[in-house]
Formats: sequence, C-alpha cells, structure tokens
Amino acid sequence: MDIDVSAEEPPAQAAPEPPGAPPQAAPAAPPSSPQALAPSSGNGPFAPHPHTDAYTVLQYTPPSQLISAGDHVLAHVRPDAASPGVVMFGPGVALTITGRVSRGFADDWYAIAWNNQTAFIRQQDATPGTATAPPPTAAHVIVPPRAPPKPPEGTQDSAETTNAPPPVASGPFELSGVRWVSRPSRRDYERAFPQRALNSGQSGRVTLDCTASGSGGLDCSVANELPRGYGFGNAALNLSRQFRIAPTTSDGRPVAGGHVSVPVEFRAN
Repeated sequence: MDIDVSAEEPPAQAAPEPPGAPPQAAPAAPPSSPQALAPSSGNGPFAPHPHTDAYTVLQYTPPSQLISAGDHVLAHVRPDAASPGVVMFGPGVALTITGRVSRGFADDWYAIAWNNQTAFIRQQDATPGTATAPPPTAAHVIVPPRAPPKPPEGTQDSAETTNAPPPVASGPFELSGVRWVSRPSRRDYERAFPQRALNSGQSGRVTLDCTASGSGGLDCSVANELPRGYGFGNAALNLSRQFRIAPTTSDGRPVAGGHVSVPVEFRAN
C-alpha cells in the first residue's frame, strides 16, 4: 500500500483586525468530496455503499460455446457470492454469455442471459464444451392468500379474529431466491452412485420435487429419472438429505411449505 506522508507548514497567524472594524464572515467551506461525506461506518444517509454495489459489465462474446462446469453452478443477482441466487445449473448446460466483470484478485464473473434477465456466474464455473443437459425452467411463484382485514374493535368476533392463527396457503407454492446452506459433496455423490450403473459406465440425471420445512430441510420425491432401471432415483433420494436451504428466502419470505425442484446429476467419468 502506498502511504502519502505530507509535511504541512503551520498556518500563518491572521493579522488582528483594526478597532471598530465590522467582523468579517468566515469564508465558505469548499464542497466536501463524496469520500468526506461518507463515514467509515454506520447506517446514516451517507453510509458507504458496499464494494459489491459497484461493478461494470463489459461486452464479451467467448470464442467457443461455454457450458456449466460443476454439479451445482449457482447464478447470482450480482457478481457477488453473497448476493441472492437466481437459478442453479447442473453440469453441461449451455450458457449464453453476454459480458464479463473483473473484480480483481481472481474474482472474475460472466454475465449470462437467462429467462429474459441477466445473472452472473463465476468464470471458473464455465468451461468450453458441448451442451449435454437442458437448462432448468423458470420457477413460477404463487403468492399465498392475504389475511382478511380485522373488524373494528368492539364487534362480536373481534377477540376471535385477534387470536386466530395466520391463514395457511391452500397448497405448495414455488420458491424463488432460495439460499443454499448445504449440498452434497463430490464424496457424497461417489458413495451414492448406483453400483450397477458404475459397473456399466452409465451416467444418469434425476429431478427431485422437494417441499421445504420451516428449518430448511427438504422432503423430496422423484419427478424424473433418466435412464430408468439403474437406481438413480433412489440414489438421488439418499442425497436429498444433504440438501438444506435457509429458513427464509433472499427477500425475507419463510420457505416452510414451499416447493423447489432440485436437479441431481450422476456422471460416470
């Protein structure tokens, strides 16, 4: 770090004003710079913005097709791993790269187009290749019904309405903006890989339909299994115990009773 050490001379003492002279107004202070207005900490109106708020997306087209490189590639709202997730890709999904963001210190991101919006993934999560998996579909969010308005105080049913529990959604609703707390490791995938498929060198893909509990655990069932007959569905259900999400979404909604689709990919190579 460069340190600028300046040796300033002490300010000259102002000459005394002659007797009877009217007091002179102090000169106006120069406008403060934005840095001077922003305190180092606090939540006031001039609180500094975090580093993640400032970034520049440069137009970029890769020389070859890029695909998702990992089992669970999470795209974020901003080029920041702490920002909310938008969608999770399995391995081998073709990515539409529209730009890139360089944050320094190997913190580089790609801007991608997905579901008519822009999201961001780390550059190390993309690799040249040919797509082997379809992209996930956009989740449709169903808003739970709102609680009925409270009647005025003094009515016959006011006490019952006050003590009544909040209404519950009539059925599972699709979750968006989930925050993943834990996911299976590569070691977990190796242990769960069906032996018959492993002996045959067969890869597989499973989509789990999961309902979230209030603590973030997932109760899952097999929605789709390809190919059938190798035991990939049961293997994915065993792995579902390792998936856990935060009790609330990125915008503060509770996940209890919400529905989320989880892709599980088994690769034999």
